[in-house]
Amino acid sequence: MHAHNHHLREEFSCLTESSGVLAPLTAGLRLLELCRQTSTPAWTKRLLMNDLNRSDLLTRCFLIAGLGIVGDSETDQTIADFLQDEDPIVRGHAAWALSERPYLAGCVEPLIALTLEGGFSAMLGQLALESWMAQEPELVATALSRRLRHLEDPLQRLLLGEVLATSRHDTPSRLLLDMCCDPGEAPGLRASLTFSLSPDAAQQAVGRLGGELSSGLRKATRELNRVALGRNLADFSKKRNGGLRIAQLLVQGRIDSALNGAGIGDTGGLATVMIGLTRSLSRHPEIDHVFTIGRVAGTPDPTCPRRWEQMGEKAAILDLQLYPDQDLRPGQLWRYRLQIEQRLSTLFRMMGPLDGVHLRFTDVGTFAASRLCRRLGIPVFFTMAPDPHSAIEADERSGRLSRTNFSKAEAESRLIFRMRLIEKLSEQSSRLALFPRPHLAGDLRRLMGFELDAVASDKVRVVAEGIDFSGVERACQAVRRSETPMPALSKLTRILESRLPSRRGLPLLVTLGRLHPIKGTSRLVEAWARDPNLVSAFNLVIIGGTLEDPTDTEREVLNKIQDIVEENPESRSGLILLGHVPNFEALCLLQAAHHGRGRLVGAGGFFVCPSDKEEFGIALLEALASGLPVVAPNSGGPPSYIRDGVDGVLVDTTSVTEIRSGIYRLSDLNLRPDSTRIKRLFSIDSMSRELVELYRLEYRNRVGA
Repeated sequence: MHAHNHHLREEFSCLTESSGVLAPLTAGLRLLELCRQTSTPAWTKRLLMNDLNRSDLLTRCFLIAGLGIVGDSETDQTIADFLQDEDPIVRGHAAWALSERPYLAGCVEPLIALTLEGGFSAMLGQLALESWMAQEPELVATALSRRLRHLEDPLQRLLLGEVLATSRHDTPSRLLLDMCCDPGEAPGLRASLTFSLSPDAAQQAVGRLGGELSSGLRKATRELNRVALGRNLADFSKKRNGGLRIAQLLVQGRIDSALNGAGIGDTGGLATVMIGLTRSLSRHPEIDHVFTIGRVAGTPDPTCPRRWEQMGEKAAILDLQLYPDQDLRPGQLWRYRLQIEQRLSTLFRMMGPLDGVHLRFTDVGTFAASRLCRRLGIPVFFTMAPDPHSAIEADERSGRLSRTNFSKAEAESRLIFRMRLIEKLSEQSSRLALFPRPHLAGDLRRLMGFELDAVASDKVRVVAEGIDFSGVERACQAVRRSETPMPALSKLTRILESRLPSRRGLPLLVTLGRLHPIKGTSRLVEAWARDPNLVSAFNLVIIGGTLEDPTDTEREVLNKIQDIVEENPESRSGLILLGHVPNFEALCLLQAAHHGRGRLVGAGGFFVCPSDKEEFGIALLEALASGLPVVAPNSGGPPSYIRDGVDGVLVDTTSVTEIRSGIYRLSDLNLRPDSTRIKRLFSIDSMSRELVELYRLEYRNRVGA
């Protein structure tokens, strides 16, 4: 007991007194674990309560969570008081803590108000309301009904209607059915909530409305009934060959089989991996079917709650369709947690028996899917990486993040929630996949407090990402033969032809990725634009991002780039922004940078990855496979496959000076990366074989059990 309390006090001191951010965050996680294990809850409660009101935001969020773990009726009321706090982050964390506590009279209305704020707060408010709906359905449903009578905004009505949909109790079910059948409700709202009805309620909706019910809504309810009863348009009720049936999820970006959305918004390298993986897994003899689930914005199609794209006999892409009809950024998706969870529930039933769901990221899709899988008993496979931990470390090192500006970072990136989510998934997932790193065990211990040696060896597998090299080979042939129409190369040609003659024939510095601050694009522009020798020696090509209608995040990066160019006007004619291009065209651009392109592009270009951090680096693999030497981060995953001075150079890419010196070093070394080695070690088929083995281990364990 004394030793446990001593450890608890140590973590408490680190949480409250450390000057950085990563150290107190990891201390806060350890503190919560010790709260779960405590045999002296009264002593622990006093420790947490004593510092509650004078602590900063970072500390207060963890103290509220700790009280939610060791609390009693007294601390419940203390937590409830924070629902009125002026800081929305504190209000959200109070709701999160209350979601683990018994129903508390007088708190439903503040939780409803928090839910109606929208955004991340809406999700946390819904979590608590959903939990209490299971405990006291009549009381919660009555409070929701009372508030609904005075609400007109369709999105706010939807947020409360979704909470009603979590219960099959008579009162909330009747209220939900009334909303679906009310012709005065917004059509998109009605269609969205219809997908949440039970099969019996869906049939009642058809019967009640009869001719008034729009044909579209009738089709929606009928389709839902077919799904729920297993009479699906595509019959997946039985496995064809006894193989494994796996689903994987990516809701934070756009995904399609041709990768036409690569580089748009937050559609990054993982979309490339997942499409290649979908194809590769489907070719594996031990896979029965693989489903890749993405999302699409827009009013739900009342005839079908998803878009389906078949990829051969054993694979498909399915898109969740969310309401309302608008372009959704990843930061806005948190309020759609219940929609995502409910849509996934429908899809999982339709897919038949799943042997596992593979999750990546610490986003709303992973959170929703992991909750659903626990309820349904579906094994979860989680690709675990120190993210956001390594990004926090990079931001601390650069001076961009400290305790004094933590509130802004927490509001933008939800650091505490994501770190707690990754900790929970590391414990609850059936199996873990890890990216290779030169010092994997040490990095996980330092960044996450995760002891790799303490985990059963068969639960964890180190799996390197891979790429489909057939695309690289096709791009090489297309560029050499110039037979295939390539809009991106044509655009590059037009731009260079319009520039000063001195810009023609220069080799390219190329970077490829999302326009996001963590990708460091503006640092690369600064390293190049503020060095006259580099400006005169290279044109700088930036691939990725939406230039015509950028997101707020993209606009922030573009504005920084614009400021740098205005300060260095001689660089303007050498900077080429191509925006997002389909993956195949991006590969063609890499080939052009390597081999040259007539009189306009000189051969012997370089690829530069200026990211704050890369857990692995798909664009780097594609560049190396295309024959381009690279400047890459000297931390994270890249050092596990990039040999410094052989394939490229490894530098601290958070430093403008280091990036610049890395480019100069590449110029002096005259490197020729061994693309054959990359193809041998990092193919998408190698990756899929490793994952299938991980899936098989869990399947054998479950069957054996």
